[in-house]
Amino acid sequence: MDRFERGFADLEQAAASVLKAAASAMSTAKQLARAVRAGDLNAANKTLERLQAATRGVEREVSAAKSAWPFDSAAEEAYIAHEYSAELVEAAGKAGCCLSRNSLTHRAR
Repeated sequence: MDRFERGFADLEQAAASVLKAAASAMSTAKQLARAVRAGDLNAANKTLERLQAATRGVEREVSAAKSAWPFDSAAEEAYIAHEYSAELVEAAGKAGCCLSRNSLTHRAR
């Protein structure tokens, strides 16, 4: 697996973790709403504390997701400009197609 695909796989896994943490926070927020509708101040206060913890969990997962992508914008551009075109030529060859790096060059008009 090349570096870019690995980066996407890591980011996808991190996104799944964000979704799981967000679902937990959403569930806790619903519990808070039920406690408030029932007029149960004690349960509402306890649930608010759990909701704050769940929100911190979402923040941690979002931070981890941001760190999961190993490329800055310059590295992304360099990859697309150089390595990606070589991968396309290689994939085309494996598929029995004739493709060259010159045919992938974009010329500004």
